[in-house]
Amino acid sequence: QNIDENIFESLGNIKYDKKDKSIFRLKEILFNNLKLIIFMPIILVLFVSVYVFFVANPVYTSKSKVLPISEDGSTSSSFTGFASQLGLNMPLTIGGKVPWDEIYPEILKSGDLLSSMLDKKYNTIKYGNKSLKEILINENSLTKYSELDQKNRVVGKLREMIKISKDRNSPIVNIDVMTFEPSFASELSMELILKSSLIQRQLKTN
Repeated sequence: QNIDENIFESLGNIKYDKKDKSIFRLKEILFNNLKLIIFMPIILVLFVSVYVFFVANPVYTSKSKVLPISEDGSTSSSFTGFASQLGLNMPLTIGGKVPWDEIYPEILKSGDLLSSMLDKKYNTIKYGNKSLKEILINENSLTKYSELDQKNRVVGKLREMIKISKDRNSPIVNIDVMTFEPSFASELSMELILKSSLIQRQLKTN
């Protein structure tokens, strides 16, 4: 019995010693790397600050809210064919009426609309008085591509600059336009809304 008690006591001492050694080892590691633990977050914060304020290009966002107005007499069958010609995906209709709040985001993202915006000139600090196409070509270094490929890539870049969101329970469409200058973002957002309203009016007329 005494032998068994001694064995259990020895095992308990071994476990205690292992635990004690682990804590001691952890303290030793922390003490030896104390400078690294303290200075690493400071260095990381300084690196991020330098990148944000001196390296990264600022992005300005123009936010708009649009309420597409529907008409009681509008029916989807009257312009489905015309909408498909513009490359618009017609959403499901309820009772045959046109859900303009569902169609409007499709209008904003359509290639025809974005292409129609490329020739308008904007006066920016960075590039001077240039067309939207020229600005995006220079901003995204697209001069090495052919003219047709440039246009396709410019339309793609313009689409990336536009973020559209809509609450399922609300007809209001949110439009965010992101550019490198605040006034440019505002003007581009206004032009986008103007062009989209013309297409919407054209759809209603047809």
